[in-house]
Amino acid sequence: MRRQVVAAILYREDVPELYSATVAASGTAPIPCVTIRSADGWQLAENTPEIELRVDTTPSTLRGENLLAELGGGTRPLLFLAHYDTRPGTPGAFGNASGVTVLLGLLARLRGWEAHPLIVGFLEGDELDGAGSRHCRDVLTALGVLTRLRGLVYVSGMGLSGLTVCATESPRPSSLADLVERAVAEEGLLPVPAGVAAAGPTAAPPWRYATVTLAGPPLSAQHTMLDRPDLKSLRLLIRPVSALEYVVRGAGSLR
Repeated sequence: MRRQVVAAILYREDVPELYSATVAASGTAPIPCVTIRSADGWQLAENTPEIELRVDTTPSTLRGENLLAELGGGTRPLLFLAHYDTRPGTPGAFGNASGVTVLLGLLARLRGWEAHPLIVGFLEGDELDGAGSRHCRDVLTALGVLTRLRGLVYVSGMGLSGLTVCATESPRPSSLADLVERAVAEEGLLPVPAGVAAAGPTAAPPWRYATVTLAGPPLSAQHTMLDRPDLKSLRLLIRPVSALEYVVRGAGSLR
């Protein structure tokens, strides 16, 4: 089914109006995507006109750098990650400067942390089919750190009142997922239904490790005014910082 798709038109009632378009990737095959307003969606549904979508592409070679900060001491670190690259044609405030901001806020609160070990990472290239995550995974594997992790929390699409907690099934991240869910509830952030796709790339496919993704609404929101930096709510960015601090302080009991 996915291989037969040549383009996608995205529409959501609960996000602000369109301001840009971009191209979303599916595996290794890019699929042209455009977000439309509700009135345009109804017109397309009623009239079913012939649609022409033109996409100009230019091959390029990109280089990126991952940044990792280590805190505390011990042999079983908890890993927090957010990607700092953004999709072409979008400012990236929602995806994913918001996640980077939350992790920077977490680092500020944990200044002088000396308890169980933490690693906080900022990845580049995750919008390019998870390249940043794969490189970070390979580095931590080579250093012998990956097998000693308490777990991994991937942060994306912050700044809204609703968040979703998605956990991989192997190797048993349920206790970490439960801790993250309690932290989100403690801060009064509304849970997004489990069946709703998370925003941006998730860490599960390239990591193949106990991963919990904390994310905002579906990817289509990144094509709207939600991605504008002047529309981000500082109050709604502080709440996930507090939630992650709750996770950090409770993670010492995780097995």
